[in-house]
Amino acid sequence: SDLTSLRYEELIPIMDRLENLGFISRDFAGSYYVPEGVFMECLCKKLSENRRAIIHSRIADVLKEISPESVEEIAQHYYKGGNFDDAFEFLLKAAERAISYYALKNAITYYSWALGCLEKKRRIEEKDKRKAEILVKRSKLYLEVGDRKSAFIDAEEALNIALNAKDMELQAEASMQVGVSLLNLARYSEAIERLQHASSLFEKLRDFRGVVECDLHLGSIFQEQSKYKLSQSYYTRALETAKSINDEDLIMKAGYQLASLFVDMGNLDDAVPLLNEALKISKKLKDKKFELKISNQLGILYVEKGDLDKGIKLLQDSLELSRELYDLRTEAVISHNLGIILFKHMGKTKEAVEYLERSLNVFYLIGDRVSECIVLSSLGTIYKSMGKYSAVKESFSKSLKIAKEIKAERLVLTASFNLANLYLDSGRLRSAFPKLQSSLRLARKLGLKDFEANILLSFGAYYYYIGDFKEAERYLKESAKVAKDIDQLNTFALANIALMQVYIDSGDLRKASELAEQVEKVVQKLMNEVIQIDFQLLTLELDFLLGKPVGLKKVSTIIEKCKTLGLQPRLADALVLAGRITARMEAMEKAREYFEKAITILRKIGNAFYLARAYALYAEVLKYGGFKEESLLNYQKAHELFKNLNTYTWTKILSIPQPK
Repeated sequence: SDLTSLRYEELIPIMDRLENLGFISRDFAGSYYVPEGVFMECLCKKLSENRRAIIHSRIADVLKEISPESVEEIAQHYYKGGNFDDAFEFLLKAAERAISYYALKNAITYYSWALGCLEKKRRIEEKDKRKAEILVKRSKLYLEVGDRKSAFIDAEEALNIALNAKDMELQAEASMQVGVSLLNLARYSEAIERLQHASSLFEKLRDFRGVVECDLHLGSIFQEQSKYKLSQSYYTRALETAKSINDEDLIMKAGYQLASLFVDMGNLDDAVPLLNEALKISKKLKDKKFELKISNQLGILYVEKGDLDKGIKLLQDSLELSRELYDLRTEAVISHNLGIILFKHMGKTKEAVEYLERSLNVFYLIGDRVSECIVLSSLGTIYKSMGKYSAVKESFSKSLKIAKEIKAERLVLTASFNLANLYLDSGRLRSAFPKLQSSLRLARKLGLKDFEANILLSFGAYYYYIGDFKEAERYLKESAKVAKDIDQLNTFALANIALMQVYIDSGDLRKASELAEQVEKVVQKLMNEVIQIDFQLLTLELDFLLGKPVGLKKVSTIIEKCKTLGLQPRLADALVLAGRITARMEAMEKAREYFEKAITILRKIGNAFYLARAYALYAEVLKYGGFKEESLLNYQKAHELFKNLNTYTWTKILSIPQPK
């Protein structure tokens, strides 16, 4: 509109608004002018499409001369100028640079634009081959950001192109990527078939690097399935082949993979030299990203070996290096691992949560949904130890939602199983049972023996909670057997500790004592503080029931350790035991104090079964001390809770009188 007819007081608000919108600016003298960007935009809109295309092409040509590193901007100008041949080449460069900065979503976008350019290119040389190569690269990126379905679609399309072109080299690469995509979809049988086929093609081509890569992927499948001997054979063969062709990059990667397997198997001493050698090679090759990966694994390894200070120092140094390199993903991975270590080994739950939340934010930012899902599960586990069940449910539910969205069966299994255990702990037994059933079916379908052992352990806990000791014993023995077969000592120890509890509560103290002797060495070997606390509490309870003298000092030490580690449910167990011991010593006021503290904790964290059990044991102590009315009141509370849980058997096991 015409502004010249407006009065000054009418004009000023309009000019201010135009300035706020960015259409005009003022110089130091207070004069108004139209910014260059606005002028250029208006000018461009007035130009014809052909004229704009010519200008974009000229800008790209000039940028290529004066600022060749501006690959993204050059690519976009060539694209807008209709020069798809040059745009294609610069988009590939832009994608590679985005990958180096871990901007994976940007890299996927550039590859997608490059594929679009490929369809419009005039100078077509091996068009199909280049398309297949880009599809394989984009498939790898989709896996990195957790889009497994898109990764599989790209890999399959690349393979079909290779088959039609009868290009064996491309067939081998695409077959391997299809296999890796299937591995990430937990379709293990199909993945093995594809990878073995790819390996045979690489052998025919005398491409031993490809053979090694296939062996490493096959080894990782069997490692995930806890088939450790088979996994070791593939990793060992990969390492030997890499050495025979003197490929230091592959020697480094094969050594790293074999070391990670040894860590899973508990052979920590065998893992250290392999990781140190891999670290040495990474420094020689100046591969900073793989150096970070190895340092991260070494840090975890030193922690597992008991050298906590050295391990944490190595991880913190790696964290700083990842920040210097702007490697967001590795920074997030190390933050996650530091959080887990601070929680498991130092009991610093608050700091652990802070590290995990930082890790979660980064994975969300870079679009790595797989890792986001894993971190949510870890957060849930920490919240569970703290007794924050609402936060636990939120974390596990979010994890399950993501796992289902990305169709990652292994992660669906993890999240479902976590929720099942949460329902067990909070007394929602009816909700827990179907989730345990579906988890066991999925674990067996995927051939994941480690999960199977843990799910069987939870089934044992379920039957223990409902008072069916025979079924509990059967499932716990089966869990221990599966765990022993795959050298999973943590689960083996936990299953036997749970079995000790079953024998104690069923009154078979002889069996409990015999089992304690068998398990003690395994528990000591593990150096896992939580498992050691569980075992110590049960052996002290066993001694108490056998009439042996049990010093309160030992229980007090466990109480302090539970406080330090933030283990609220176990702290409640220790306080209940302390209450029973002091009651036997006829220190009733102190006994009452212990029980009241335990009950407060259990009510706060919402663990219904152990709360009912604590009320029943408290009632027994009060009855022994002559407090008949208080005893009956606590028996009534226990009876009501067991009734709500549908676990009436426990009213008989704990001799709870029927309320009048």
